[in-house]
Formats: sequence, structure tokens, C-alpha cells
Amino acid sequence: MVETIRTVGVIGAGVMGAGIAQVVAAAGYETFLFDAQPGKALEACDGIAARFERLVEKGKMSDHDRGRACDLLKPTDNLESFSAVDLVVEAIVEILEVKQQVLAAVEAVVGSDAIIVSNTSSLPLGAIAQRLARKNRFAGLHFFNPVPLMKVAEVIPLLGGDHKTGERLTAFVRSIGHTPVVSADSPGFIINHAGRAYSTEALRLLEEGVADPASIDRIMRAAGFRMGPFELFDLTGLDVSEPAMRAIYEGFYQEPRLRPSAVATERKLAGKLGRKTGEGFYRYLDGQREDLTPNNVSQNHLDTDITVHVDLAFPKRTIALDLLAEKAGLSTTDDISSADMILVDSGHSDLTNTICDRGLPKHKTFAMDPALIDRSLICLMASPASDLTLQQVLVAHLRANGDEVVCIQDSPSYVAQRMFSAIVNTAAGIVERGIASPQDLDTAVELGLGYPQGPLKWGDMLGPKHIVAALEGLRVVTGDPRYRPVLWLQRRAKLGMSLSNAA
Repeated sequence: MVETIRTVGVIGAGVMGAGIAQVVAAAGYETFLFDAQPGKALEACDGIAARFERLVEKGKMSDHDRGRACDLLKPTDNLESFSAVDLVVEAIVEILEVKQQVLAAVEAVVGSDAIIVSNTSSLPLGAIAQRLARKNRFAGLHFFNPVPLMKVAEVIPLLGGDHKTGERLTAFVRSIGHTPVVSADSPGFIINHAGRAYSTEALRLLEEGVADPASIDRIMRAAGFRMGPFELFDLTGLDVSEPAMRAIYEGFYQEPRLRPSAVATERKLAGKLGRKTGEGFYRYLDGQREDLTPNNVSQNHLDTDITVHVDLAFPKRTIALDLLAEKAGLSTTDDISSADMILVDSGHSDLTNTICDRGLPKHKTFAMDPALIDRSLICLMASPASDLTLQQVLVAHLRANGDEVVCIQDSPSYVAQRMFSAIVNTAAGIVERGIASPQDLDTAVELGLGYPQGPLKWGDMLGPKHIVAALEGLRVVTGDPRYRPVLWLQRRAKLGMSLSNAA
């Protein structure tokens, strides 16, 4: 086994392969870039040199380092150039047969102690390695696009392989300025698996008619995400996202927590892929998204005064009262019987069950998500029996005051709390299966998906008991096994343990 990696060969001069070659050469490694298409490797190296030049112009790279990196970068159309490399990184098309053929050819060329890795994002490593004679020096090394900006790489040791291979790859990833996270060989590895909850739960909310894509996106941005799930679908493209959801679902033998949605499949088949086709969950004109943010305020509604009773726990009740009375100019009352409108927190249940269980008047009772009330967004939830005229009056007064308001239909745990619970539950399942450690999982999600923080840190912040209660509420109301809490999560909630504890 090679002790020190000095020379690297990259197979595939597409966007991913060129990105890998760029960061490897910039880190001081002699880097051979190969592509089977004549001239493509040279063209890619010219593009990398131009990017280095722009980094120099921006003051992010010295001219000396640029010159050194360009000297270390060597395009080639001949695999024989890899005869002395210490590490080979395959970054070609995601077709199993092609990868098997190419890696078998590479193995015949490189030295017996060289490490060979695949950058696959979706294929099982065990299947890719079938034609290799020396499987102990094969592993997965999954980078993310664009490689120079996405500073994380998944190191995936082959089941039954040499642990030293993984250790050397981990050290190599650190040496090029990226953060390594170790994953078992499983569908989606860490990052693509963990990201399924954000996408599939958003689609489930859409299927149930809880809210439209724009409303769900606004709520999740207010909850701390850079992009809402449907904005992300449109950016990535359903031609990429929908097959990935199905592949991971099938890879885990149709685990309900990972169930995809017919909504995505229907839109993909209709060609509504996202930005690349001009329409996805949003419409785009000249690359700009159509603005669907509601801003209309009816004067008739503003001229109508209603008296509101707020039944939220302290301190959220105080915040709500200030919003309604001091800012929106509405009357409030502690007497529920004299109120025109009642605002409650339906907690881990839905509003329908809350109304029935508490004997509240069904036409004038609404729910307000307390988790968002101090996050510059007000989320109002109606039941099928709610008088929407009352809601429109309240919304008009709040928007006239400059408050952002989103109206949703009945759902256990609203939208944001439901999404968080699904994210944490999926993450707990990853740790339970031994796919990743809690620390590597949180690091991978923060760096690879751009979440405000790792899902297990989030679970600790919200409280494991709270997450389990939300999931149980969803399971009871919907009857869907998708929401059964992972045993790993349940046990830590009962024992009062942190989710960062892998024991």
C-alpha cells in the first residue's frame, strides 16, 4: 500500500473531473488529467489555467502558486501516463458497465500499491469493484460540484477492504483543503441520503394541500434555510432530483421514510424540470423567477375590526398580543366567549383534532405556529371549517403593518416543525444503520447541503423528546409509517441523551 500520495491521476475531464484536478494541482500534487475523447483533457486544463488566472486577479491566489499549479497539471489522452501515479480518481459517467471497464483497464496500468477510487454518487462500490483484482486498495471518494467551492468529500471504504486505504484517503482530502467525512457503502452515502427528508417531506406537504410551493419555501427560509425545497428543486432540476429520490428509496428496499412523490415524477415527465426548462415549481422569464409573493391588502378587510383571543404559551403569547394589538391595531380579549377569532397552538396534533378535543368553536378557531412568530414570519393555519373571511381580515391588518404572513391548511406540527422532525429522523436513521458517525453526519450536511446546522445538533436544540412527539403526532394523525421515529432517536429521547452521542 502506498504510504505517501505524491502523484494523482484523474479520469474524466468533465466538470467534476476538471474540478477535482484543479484542487489537487493547487494543493501541490502532480496531476494527470485523462479523457478518452481526444483533446478534451487539454481543453479542460486550459480552462483550469484560466480559472487560476482569475483567482490571481481577485487576490485569492499568488502568481507563484498559479505557475506551480499549472506546471503540475498534465493533460493526457493515454492511460499509460498513469503508470507511476499513487492515486487514481475516476470521475466519469454514472454507468456501471463503463466504470467497471475503465477501472479494470486502469488497474492493469498502475502500480500494485496505488489506490483507485470512484467518485460515484449513486452506484454501489461493491458492484463497481467486481472486475478489480486488488479490491483492498479500492474505495469511494465522492466530491461535490463545484469542487473548488464545496469543501467536503465523502470517503467510502469498501466493505471488507483495507482500513488503511480509508485512512490515507482521509489524510489526502485534508491536504487539499477539504473536509473528509467517512460513510459506509450505502445508497446516497451521507449527504444525498440526509437530503431526502427536506425534499420528500416538502412534496408530501404539497400532496396534502397544506401549502403551495412558494409558501413552503418562504416558511423554510424564515426557519433558517438559504433556499426553500422547491427553489432547490428548480435549481437542481427534476431530471436530477427525481431519479435520485427513487434510487435511494429503492436502494433501501422502499423504506417509508424515504418515499418519493408522484408529484415530482409527473412534473419531470411533463418537462417542467426547473430553471433549465423555464418552468418547474415556478415560472422563469429570461432567467428571472416570477414573483408569487402576495402583497395585496383589501381596504374592506382593513376597515373591519375583530376581537382576537390568543391562547399560546408564554412568552409567545406576549409576542402575539403585541403584534395584534400594538402593531396591527386589533382588539384582543382574555374572554374566549366574546372573541370573534381564536388563535391557538395545535402543537403536535392538527387543528381539526385540537378543536374537537378542546370543544372550541370550529368556525372562528385558527392556529398560529409559535416556532416562527419571532422569526419575522407569521404562519396561520386553518381547518376545513374555519371562516376564511376572519383569516383575511387578520392577514390584511398584519400585512398593512409590514408583517410577512403565510396561510396554510391543516397539518400536524405545521410546516417548519414537520420538516425539522423529518430531517432529524432521517439523520437518526443514518446513524442507527452505522452509515456515519453523528459528528461526520452533521459536518457533511452543513458543508454539503448548506443547512444552518447539522440535523442532530438541531435535534438537540429542539429536544429529542420534542422531535419524537412531533413524529408520533404525525404518525397518529396521518396513519403513515413514514413518520415512525427511529429507535435510535426514541431511546435517546427517553434516556435524556444527546444526539451527538454515538453510543
